[in-house]
Amino acid sequence: MKKPRTRLVSMSISLGLTALLGLWLQPGVSGASGPIGSVHAGPNKYIGAKKCENCHNADASGNQWAAWAHAKHSTAYETLLGEDAKRLAAEAGVSDPSKSETCLRCHVTAYGKPKELFKKSFDPKAGVGCESCHGPGNDHARARFRAANAASDDEGFGDEEEEATYTEIPDGEIVASVERETCLGCHNHDSPSYKPFCFYKFRSEIMHLNPLKPRTAEERAKILVCGCGDACTCDGECVDGCGVAPKEQ
Repeated sequence: MKKPRTRLVSMSISLGLTALLGLWLQPGVSGASGPIGSVHAGPNKYIGAKKCENCHNADASGNQWAAWAHAKHSTAYETLLGEDAKRLAAEAGVSDPSKSETCLRCHVTAYGKPKELFKKSFDPKAGVGCESCHGPGNDHARARFRAANAASDDEGFGDEEEEATYTEIPDGEIVASVERETCLGCHNHDSPSYKPFCFYKFRSEIMHLNPLKPRTAEERAKILVCGCGDACTCDGECVDGCGVAPKEQ
């Protein structure tokens, strides 16, 4: 007789996010009240990228955790401790970039938000984490764990040898699709280390979609990448024709 999956494994696989994109600070994302139907009243809170690993580390659903952990966003805070950061900060009149609001606002998730919006698990030294782009994750985590607990151990998954299936995430539970304005909040000429920034190009480099999510041809066509290649000259505002649908998804 085949041994059924445990509830923990079921929860881990079921929580692949819908079309997760880049990870960068979004000044407009705040700890607002949870979405309609959220599991508790009050403001949504930041839980920290490490908590996201609990459920977003399965290869079958895209392993979004690994994609983030191997990207520069995960070491954004650490870069402020390096010599290059100190040199750039000195040129801008900043004595310590690791303590300057000017630097921290784009190197730490949700910097400057009220302390009441952070759970004890949140680590500011984790750099630009998942919640920088996808918003505070407490309501999302609670909703997914409650849904998993309410379901049978094997619902949607079957035996261990069978493939996992996609779990639809309700609108408003988490920010799934990141807009260009989010990235431009930090990738702009105010940064002393700014380099020409093509949203489509850089997004495609850190994109971590859930391969289990069914997508229509129209939905796939909206997942644009840079069509200019290494010769791209876009700088913030991408030129017409830069964003094209990838050949394969």
